[in-house]
Amino acid sequence: MENKSFYELISNHVIEIPIIQREYAQGRNLPRVISIRNRFVKDLANCIRTNQEMHLGFVYGKVEGKNKQQRQQLNRDAVSSILEAVKSYANNLELKITASLEEENSSKEPHSQLKFIPLDGQQRLTTLYLLHWYLSLKGAKSSNLNWLHHFNYTNRKSTMDFLKEINSSRNIDVIKKRISENSTIKDVITESSFYLQKWNKDKTVLGMLEMLKAIEKEFEVDFEFSKISLESIGFRFDFMDLDALNQTNELYVKMNSRGKQLTNYEHFKSWLQEQHKTTNYDKWLSDFWRNLDNDWLNFFWRKIDADFSKLDDFFFNFLKNIALMHNIATHPNIPFESFKGLIGLIRNSNSYDSKKISYIPFEKFYVTWNDKDGDNTKLVEKKIFLFNKKTLEFIKDTFETLQRIETNTQSLNYFEDLFCKTFLKNDLTSFYLGKSDFTPTQPDAVFYYAFIGILNKYKDQTNENIDIRDWLRFNRNLIYNTSIQSPLTFYSALQQVGYLLNNLVGFVSKAINNQLENSFFDNNQFEEEVLKLKTIETNSLWYTPITKAENQYYFQGQIKFLFDFSLDDKNEFNLLAFTKYSNSCSMLFGDEIRRSDKNVLQRALLCKGDYLPHYKSNHLFPQGSAGGLRTRNENWRLFFKSGHVGKLKNLVDSLDDNDITEERLDNYIQTHLENHEYSEWDWKYLFLKYPESISYCKSGFIKWNTESDIRLLSKTNVGGYHTELRSYCFYLENRDLQKSIKESPSSLSPFKEFYFFVAKNSDGYPGCYLSKYYYKRKEYRLDLRYSRTANKFDVYFYHNEQIEGRKANNTVADVVLKHDYKFDDSLNHYHKSIGYTNAFNEISTLCKELNNIGNE
Repeated sequence: MENKSFYELISNHVIEIPIIQREYAQGRNLPRVISIRNRFVKDLANCIRTNQEMHLGFVYGKVEGKNKQQRQQLNRDAVSSILEAVKSYANNLELKITASLEEENSSKEPHSQLKFIPLDGQQRLTTLYLLHWYLSLKGAKSSNLNWLHHFNYTNRKSTMDFLKEINSSRNIDVIKKRISENSTIKDVITESSFYLQKWNKDKTVLGMLEMLKAIEKEFEVDFEFSKISLESIGFRFDFMDLDALNQTNELYVKMNSRGKQLTNYEHFKSWLQEQHKTTNYDKWLSDFWRNLDNDWLNFFWRKIDADFSKLDDFFFNFLKNIALMHNIATHPNIPFESFKGLIGLIRNSNSYDSKKISYIPFEKFYVTWNDKDGDNTKLVEKKIFLFNKKTLEFIKDTFETLQRIETNTQSLNYFEDLFCKTFLKNDLTSFYLGKSDFTPTQPDAVFYYAFIGILNKYKDQTNENIDIRDWLRFNRNLIYNTSIQSPLTFYSALQQVGYLLNNLVGFVSKAINNQLENSFFDNNQFEEEVLKLKTIETNSLWYTPITKAENQYYFQGQIKFLFDFSLDDKNEFNLLAFTKYSNSCSMLFGDEIRRSDKNVLQRALLCKGDYLPHYKSNHLFPQGSAGGLRTRNENWRLFFKSGHVGKLKNLVDSLDDNDITEERLDNYIQTHLENHEYSEWDWKYLFLKYPESISYCKSGFIKWNTESDIRLLSKTNVGGYHTELRSYCFYLENRDLQKSIKESPSSLSPFKEFYFFVAKNSDGYPGCYLSKYYYKRKEYRLDLRYSRTANKFDVYFYHNEQIEGRKANNTVADVVLKHDYKFDDSLNHYHKSIGYTNAFNEISTLCKELNNIGNE
């Protein structure tokens, strides 16, 4: 292996990019590539400006033409020896012979040079060639310009043609002249007569033009090119000629196929170390870099549920997220707008998908904002580095915390009641390690930071410190009961957690004495958490019942109504009462009852009276799905916070709290119906008797216009399709369940179909209907709608033709008119109002007589 400068390499070899290599990628116009390109060019330029050496890694390939060159040299040496012998012989004869071999012409054509075919290093070699070409163009010195012709892309004829043209002395003169006229290098080339349109489709040519543009921009400020000697530029490689190993071409192909681009993380790590070159604490940083490459990386490799090739993605994602959260939490003076873009870039892929991971130009890790100067007289720009020394210290503490937990899993048992499935779908310590938790949800991420933050602070103390558990439970309940669904709320939640981390000392005392500020979390929940701390501080026996109730799957930390239920005559909280109501309510809101197909919980509460909460313009039967925070807040929690929540307490008092099951509640409802005198059209009675009327409301909403006009909404508002309570219950009561859902029962023959129909908008008039009765080739239908003004049904009889011709056949009309139906000339149908309780009997009597006259 040799150490060579780029100029040495290209002066003594023709560099030919082989056919197996891809196009020139460092010139691509992708955010990640642009950022890497600009940094690379800046580093190269700084090396030239400071006249320093820069090592550019390992370059290997094979060198061709050595045997030919050796044979040429041997032949030259032989001819030279013969000439010397002839000269000596001639001198003895006193003859003068002046023949001699000409010196080797250093300007010989490229084909007589050695060829270097790189299998690794193509991108760097191309960039360095373009840089040397530009420097030469601008006046940098070299002993000769033959090297200009020593670079080719043999895998692309189009690219070879381009290189040939820009290296033509004639074209170089044109380019020099036009650049001096303040035209950019890219424009000069693309607007020159030698530039061919086909090159606009050559990705390598386009990449070269972009690289030249970047190089030109880096050197555009007062640079003395004439003082540069290309021979002295210190861009050096470790160079290895694989051909010297006497291997076959198969080896070259295999080695090339094993090559891969540096990952984003590898680029970042190199860049990060560069940013900390001037940071103090050399020994500390040395240990940090070593741990980053070894212990901490190995920790991730042991934990992630992905193959090794994904390791860098997971590791880098974790570092970015930890750094982001720590800086937000510890810098309350930096406004949200300064972090907004980074939050979106860093938190962009909840589950692992390499294609969805945003590339972040490293410059964006410098966060800037405007603030007043020291004199408080004007705004100045301020800046902080996301991966500053304090952030690196926090990352170090975080890995040490995670490793402590890994080696002592028993330490988590102390927090077992805090990390239950009610709050966390997956194990907290597996966040950022699993494909589905690549970037946890915003609430999960905030709680993860709170967990890591407090354990980092308590790293030198035992976990048996009550403040840790109290503080974590306090934050957990606040985080999961406050909406954190946007970059702004994510930022605000982290800032509040950061504030609470700064108030760990005497935390319980500060909370109880109202010495903690709440700038973000839900105020009601904040007050509830303070109440819990007060109660537990007064009597530690409350801790277990409180945490048990908090961890009920549906309550998820919000249990203020249970405290209210436990108030005694002295207006003090009674532990026995709290335990009773929390146990009973936990059963009532368990999965079996809460999600019952018979809606037993909704109906059992209705036995205690109208409890339905209002949501916007609707009334609501709260639904059983737990869902997320919004689902809970827009369902049973509306009831818990309403003035009707006492009906839940009354229900519990009416039940045996040791035997609360779906069957028990169903029996309770039936007993209530038997013992309570309801009119058959009472809306509460209908919902109690027909649970399907609640099920029809898929989101639980009903539109209450009046007590006689209650709409069952299939969606969220009356503007969508909906039906009406009493006509729907009439259908439910009288359908034959042994037949298909639309088939008419025998008592309603000759009609073949019986079903309900829907309407849209508040002025719609839904109901139920009988249809498919045929007489004299006409189909007849009967619609039944509940009156909006009285406890009656409006019944309409007609045949399904155009409205102008709806009069019935005389035989049919005689039967209908006999039953006191009146024909409405304006609407062309027969109409009658029927009392609610007599509706079925009257309609079935009409059907019986229609059945008697036959159907044709």
